[in-house]
Amino acid sequence: MYFYKILTSLSKSPYFIPDKRGNPYKTENKILTKYHSKEVNAHMIAKKRVVPLKIRQLEALLRRLPQNHLKIPLIEQELIKRRTGYRGEKNVDYHISFLPDEYLIFHGLRLVHQHPFQIDTLILAPSFIAAAEIKNISGTLYFEKHSHQLIRQSSKGEDGFSNPLLQVQRHKVQLKGWMEKMKLPELPIDPLVIISSNSTIVKTSTGNERIYKTVIHAEQLPGKLEKLRPFSPSLILTSKEMNKVKRLLLKNHEPLYTSILEQYSISPDEIIRGVQCFECQLYAMSRFHGRWICPACAGESKKAHIRAILDYFLLVDNSVSSQKCRDFLLYDSSRNIHQLLSSLNLQSSGTTKNRLYHSPSEENWEDLENLLNTPALQDKP
Repeated sequence: MYFYKILTSLSKSPYFIPDKRGNPYKTENKILTKYHSKEVNAHMIAKKRVVPLKIRQLEALLRRLPQNHLKIPLIEQELIKRRTGYRGEKNVDYHISFLPDEYLIFHGLRLVHQHPFQIDTLILAPSFIAAAEIKNISGTLYFEKHSHQLIRQSSKGEDGFSNPLLQVQRHKVQLKGWMEKMKLPELPIDPLVIISSNSTIVKTSTGNERIYKTVIHAEQLPGKLEKLRPFSPSLILTSKEMNKVKRLLLKNHEPLYTSILEQYSISPDEIIRGVQCFECQLYAMSRFHGRWICPACAGESKKAHIRAILDYFLLVDNSVSSQKCRDFLLYDSSRNIHQLLSSLNLQSSGTTKNRLYHSPSEENWEDLENLLNTPALQDKP
């Protein structure tokens, strides 16, 4: 128990939260991973958990807006909310590491059946599926029976939230319909609402205790899934069938891309262009002999353009031409901009003259971010 408390306190440390303008930040909870007594087996993870695109967009927006912009407080508030949710999802991953190796884990899976739906964590077992919504809400949570509302009680008063029980039931219906459409085996689907923090108290009305079959704390997850295993299952998927379901789930995953500028009614002209210096934070770097050099502080970098190109994808469009990239980076060499884009191994389409480079996949975002966090980013001559 003492060891678990250490893990819990570490996971809440401000060390893991990027600065509010996102310059630069770590995307993974390295210390918590270091202290895990058991790692999640790689073969269990069919779709890994990644930093949500919305978080990346909000951080990029804060980086590229003037510091006196009127929308900044609103954006910062939304970013705090999103980071809190993601931190809760990451905390659940520790408990997922204790699941049997035969389970397949899908994080952030987004499918379409009549309407799009996204499942925080889907667990595929040979005899059942668990579809989980993860909530990282502090205080006391009260599930009201008659209004079907979730009420949070804290020292600041009461707040109302949409009821995750209704959400997971809807996801169950949609997932069942999707599997029928794909002609997949009819495994039982169990919806779960996972409360990531053990300090959060869950209450409900008298006579509504059945919610505790669905609403659980994260540490209850391994035991809960063990109870979901049927004693005499009518259907057990073979390894071949499990792989078929896995392939179809991954093939039909549809990531959501929305315009963050449209969401906040911000004009592209309000966005700061240029390549940012990571020493003094100014967007004033120029490229000389394969290096970006800041005229204000003499800071140097070989890879500062990566952040600028990623910011374009996050804020402006999910594809870019050489000309638009030059305009955004304030860089006038068409030949060199093509080389910079090509070096990122991005998917592209079109002829050489009209070629478009496309935003990296969810999984590749992290690889490009890691390039920015390496010492080579600011190596000196």
